[in-house]
Amino acid sequence: MNTQCTQCSKTFSVSEQLQQAVDQFVMPVGKCCFECMQKQHLLFSGEWSLRKRTCDSSGKQIVSIYSEDAPFPVYDPAVWSSDEWDPLEYGREIDFARPFFEQYRELQSVVPRAALMNINAENSDYCHSSYGNKNCYLIFGGDLNENALYGQLSMRNRDIMDCDYTNDSELCYMSSDVSNCYGCWFAFNSQNCRDSYFINDCSGVSECILSVNLRNVSHYILNEPYTKAEYEKKKAEIFNGSYDNLQKYITEYKKLLSKRVVKYAHNVNAHDSTGDYITSSNRCINCFDVSDCDQLENIIFGTKAKDCFNSTLLGHGAERVFNSISTYQSTNIRCSSFVIDSYNVDYSEIVMNSHDIFGSIGLRKESFVILNKKYSEEEYKILVQRITEHMKKMGEWGDFFRVDLAPFAYNESAAQSYFPLSKEVAVQAGYAWNDEVVQSVSNAVVNELPDMLEDMNENHWSQPITCIDCSITFKIMSIERSMYEKMSMPVARKCPRCRFQ
Repeated sequence: MNTQCTQCSKTFSVSEQLQQAVDQFVMPVGKCCFECMQKQHLLFSGEWSLRKRTCDSSGKQIVSIYSEDAPFPVYDPAVWSSDEWDPLEYGREIDFARPFFEQYRELQSVVPRAALMNINAENSDYCHSSYGNKNCYLIFGGDLNENALYGQLSMRNRDIMDCDYTNDSELCYMSSDVSNCYGCWFAFNSQNCRDSYFINDCSGVSECILSVNLRNVSHYILNEPYTKAEYEKKKAEIFNGSYDNLQKYITEYKKLLSKRVVKYAHNVNAHDSTGDYITSSNRCINCFDVSDCDQLENIIFGTKAKDCFNSTLLGHGAERVFNSISTYQSTNIRCSSFVIDSYNVDYSEIVMNSHDIFGSIGLRKESFVILNKKYSEEEYKILVQRITEHMKKMGEWGDFFRVDLAPFAYNESAAQSYFPLSKEVAVQAGYAWNDEVVQSVSNAVVNELPDMLEDMNENHWSQPITCIDCSITFKIMSIERSMYEKMSMPVARKCPRCRFQ
């Protein structure tokens, strides 16, 4: 079946599997094509835009994913998670004379949000949309990591830095789309590799440098075999602790990548599936960056998810999720954002350890709640049915939250990473744009760093550094210093955001 996207007017097709799934969710297919739908979801996921602001409860200075002029109260995470406030205090009854989304927006404007959503974290205060991290810093959307710095959507890692889409790996640096790797730098699209550098699309290799498309080999450089002694000698020349020398080999690596043969898709053990970066999954159609999943369609990022459709950022244990973003250990979720350890949740945001929730925000350990107002089970079921019919009449049923309900501007959301737009194009399409500079600037700047890691003194480690790309200043955190020293890695001259880009 073909239909027309209401956002961009392009024609898109709906598969038989999706149509059958949508019927099970008792919802219409949707009005947006894959790209427009994903943009709309990703507007509800902020990244790389932490800034200082005031806690609207305590008045203290805090670090937040939300700007000072956010259209809703923002609380320190410790306050938000406490009993100092009750989200049910903001409850209200549904008005059947008005559209649902209009009433939901009014609720959005008064219910407090946590400055950062960082669940079950230990010594990882500056992470967002994450779960179960320990000793981590600036991790976005990554779960169950330890000693991880600067990255997004990486799971179950230890001692990694500047890594994205990296799973079950250790002592890795500046890598993406790798799994089960150890001691790898500048590794991409690889799995089960060890002590290898500047590799791409490799599997089961060890002690390889500047190589691509290798399988189960050791001691290769530029895709040529070396004896162990020859390899060690060449490795010492490449990784001699010099920043300038490292940059030379980064340039050589880029040249190598431009000449390599590229596989049609980076899929491994993907059965009856289409898309890219699909690993150990079955029946995943038009999916990207999914692993250990079963029967998904139109998904960007999923891990250990099942029977989910038209959704984004599916965490461990997400099951029967439709048209939603950021779910973890949750079942029967429709048109919602950031739902953890919950079930039977519709049109809601930031719901944890709850069930049977409709049109609500910021709930914990609640049930049978509509617009933050609690009902009996019988009242809840009757009222949800009436609201469903009301939304159908208003043309709202089945739609994800409107763009104007998104908590982030386009350029401060994950949408900009996946589907980058200029300000002009974004505004013309109806998205908000934030011109605020989110990084801090200091007058005390160290413009020159020593070429060799061993020549770094305490002044270099402690003072702000000017990013060579964007001229914003950044500081090296103590945990980051430990990582550089542990890996014998020259200090980066670019800020974390420029390294990510």
